[in-house]
This record gives sequence, structure tokens and C-alpha cells, in this order.
Amino acid sequence: IMFNSLNFINIHYDPHVLCVDTIPPELIYRYRALPLYRDEYNLYVGTLDPGDQACITAFSFHSGLRVSAMLVLESQLDDIINKHYRPAILTSQLESALSKVSPHQETVQENDEPLIEFVDYLIFDAIEKKVSDIHIEPFADSCRIRFRQDGLLYQVASIPLPLATRIITRLKVM
Repeated sequence: IMFNSLNFINIHYDPHVLCVDTIPPELIYRYRALPLYRDEYNLYVGTLDPGDQACITAFSFHSGLRVSAMLVLESQLDDIINKHYRPAILTSQLESALSKVSPHQETVQENDEPLIEFVDYLIFDAIEKKVSDIHIEPFADSCRIRFRQDGLLYQVASIPLPLATRIITRLKVM
């Protein structure tokens, strides 16, 4: 474990390491830690708890590298995570929901837990981003979900039409 007091003041990181798919976004959110940079044998991870062995083990397992944990400021860590990983986590939640539910059923089922989690995360993400509204826009064979933020609409997901019907039903139930 390495504590680096220089990086405690200002996080320095390699954006290329952040974009590499070696660490799943779910782990980054679970442990509130992220890869900052790497060399041939080491991955340097910024975290709020450099002594968290579960985090170090998980990052080492997924990267195949020796992990050195570095203490970083919470506000800077959250800013980088939100900037680089928020879209990836939403996409991952959607893919998880799509893989576990049948898109051919148009009614809400008792086993729609993944879909319910996706809707909950979608709303949570909208609140975190302080969006003014969520647009669910059906088309002939798909549906897109967009957020309005600062007056601009941007797409956050595209889903099969039958799933959109179930998401809308879930929102009505809520």
C-alpha cells in the first residue's frame, strides 16, 4: 500500500487508463476507487481507504497487475468517477436488465427485478445529474431514453420497444 501525499492535494491521472475496460464500472462505484495510472507491473488506484483489501484484491484480479492504493480527496474522486464512468454504469445496468428479462413480454412480471433496478438507477442518475426531465421516445422497433440537462437533450439509452412498454408501466406504478 502506498500513500502519496502529493496526490492527496490534486489527483493526477492518465485518461487512457480510465478508458481501458480492465476494471468494470460496477467495481469503481462499489469501492469508490479508480485506476489513475499504470506501469508495466503496477496499477495505481485512487481511493478513500487505501487499506481496503477487498478493493485491492478486486482491482488486482481484474487488471492482472499489482495494485498500489493512493489516498485521494473525496470530491476529486467523485468528480472523476462521474465524468468518466457514469455513462458506462448506466449502460451496464441496461445490459444486465436486458439479459435477464424477456423482451417479448409486454406486461410487468414478478421477476422483473433487473428492470425495476434499471428504472431506479435511471431516476437516481437523473437526480444526480440534476436533469430537468426524462424523455422516453418510442419508435417503430426501439425506444430511446434521453435526459434534458441545461436545456439540451442527450441520449442515455436505446432499448427494444417491448421493454420500453414495461419501463413505462413501472413508472406508472411508481
